[in-house]
Amino acid sequence: MMTILNDDHLIVRDQARKFAEREVVPIATEIDVNDTELPDSLLDKMAAMGWFGMTIPEAYGGVPFDTLTQVLITEELARGMMSVGRVIHRNLMNGWILNKSGTEQQKKKYLPRIADGSLRTANGATEPEAGSDFANISTTAVKKGDRYLLNGVKQFITWSSQADMIFLYAKTDTKAQPKHRGISCFLVEKQRGGFDEPRMVGTRLPMAGYHGMHTWQIQLNDVEVPEENLLGGVEGKAMPQLMNGYEAGRIGAAATVLGVSQAALDAALGYALQRKAFDRTISKFQAIRFKLADMVTEIEAGRQMLYNVAEKFDRGETCDMECGMVKLYCSEVLLRHAWNALYIHGGNGYCTEFPVNRYWRDSAVGCIGEGTSDIQREIIARRLLGER
Repeated sequence: MMTILNDDHLIVRDQARKFAEREVVPIATEIDVNDTELPDSLLDKMAAMGWFGMTIPEAYGGVPFDTLTQVLITEELARGMMSVGRVIHRNLMNGWILNKSGTEQQKKKYLPRIADGSLRTANGATEPEAGSDFANISTTAVKKGDRYLLNGVKQFITWSSQADMIFLYAKTDTKAQPKHRGISCFLVEKQRGGFDEPRMVGTRLPMAGYHGMHTWQIQLNDVEVPEENLLGGVEGKAMPQLMNGYEAGRIGAAATVLGVSQAALDAALGYALQRKAFDRTISKFQAIRFKLADMVTEIEAGRQMLYNVAEKFDRGETCDMECGMVKLYCSEVLLRHAWNALYIHGGNGYCTEFPVNRYWRDSAVGCIGEGTSDIQREIIARRLLGER
């Protein structure tokens, strides 16, 4: 059915699938149940595959792949565990933003280290009063000589404790109208494995799912950032810089949730074929069969939509509407069918030792992060109605 995949795509997909089966699946349940972070040994192996450099040009040490190849790799890794697909997706997005918007000095300094996995990045946009309403952020950046002082609170900053650098968004002009024109992005370096207290104080936010990458609230107290770490070297450009990355980001987010959906289907199918009730496997019952049929149909529809959007993105066509559509659809497919997979498992599905329980707990974040489902609907409606 996937006729747009060439031989190279199939080779890379199978390579990522085998990697996930060998390196991710055996440790996923332990990471989830104990709520620990992804081990360095796994991240080092992923870096050795060149996967952190897929959006970075060769001139800066990257191994550039087309977007469809990135999607295939992300999908297979997320099939093993959502956070593994997400860590690839997050660093690809930040690498994309830096390559498209950074100064030459910034690109030479940071892109090779992102590509080889030695520089881990996080994104610091969300705040307690500014999620989907990004322009409402209140963190400020005040210039003092050749440095900026950042003050404020960031919320839901995933993997920030393990990051070496955070893409932090702050207002350099609090009076700008529209408000987004006063927002700038800063490349804030920090120590890995913690925060640079007392100027940067992290408070962990325990999550129901999406384990493997801890999420934090960060208090910024006069955090000093050199002026050369203002992304692009110009104030007030954060919105277009971030939006440039969000098209690629929503493609990556869709690939991640699609991978988890496939894992949920795999688990449901396997369980239905071996679990017996009333002297036959439950796969013989119409209620189960119809759920499986709906799952595979909607997952395959999402996959074809995703692959087509990836190709359109690579052709350089405007596709923010399509990116919103695929992110919306694939996220809600996971939300529906992670539950169906759990339901097929019955009481066992409610036990954390069964991976399907993890898929169910992970499913909600897809409809919230990277722009909520209703934000995607608003983007789609605006484009459909010819509104800006």
